[in-house]
Amino acid sequence: MKKVFAILLLLALLFTTVSSAFAQMEINREAEEHILNQLNRANIPSIAVAVVQGDEISFILKDSAQDTLFLIQSSLKPITAFGVLLLEDMGLLSIYDPVSQHLPWFEVRYNGIPVPHEDITIYNLIHHTSGISQNENRFPRAALTETTDAFIARLTDMELDFYPSTSTAYSNMECNSRMPTQQ
Repeated sequence: MKKVFAILLLLALLFTTVSSAFAQMEINREAEEHILNQLNRANIPSIAVAVVQGDEISFILKDSAQDTLFLIQSSLKPITAFGVLLLEDMGLLSIYDPVSQHLPWFEVRYNGIPVPHEDITIYNLIHHTSGISQNENRFPRAALTETTDAFIARLTDMELDFYPSTSTAYSNMECNSRMPTQQ
């Protein structure tokens, strides 16, 4: 009798787990269908979505068959600032550190003269007071096919629009704004 009860209990657990998995698959299918319908309606070319609950990923959708680059533009600025503040809280840096203390290759000029390392800090970068601006002639965007090392090499000895801490100008050094073509 105990064996029959144990087998029935295992079957019940298995059935409950399988039905729960099928129910989750149905919810995921409905969510995916809804998201893809909204993409088509809004004429959005591609998307990547993930739903995370605690430590578990409960839903993921990437509708592109290729590796698509997504421009996140300015939405990364507060995340970066938060990360810098966490690093400061952990004692790994100070927002008043010269940028070159953490990026030894970082050299800038103003009116053709090198800016002393201590004059351009992480604080300047976060607060848009570094002298780096939206001037695309001076601060080129990275090409979609360009490596990080190649882009950094082009930034070496850049000419600032103003001396650090003397003014404010929005800075948005990002990837080229052209979208990759869909195959």
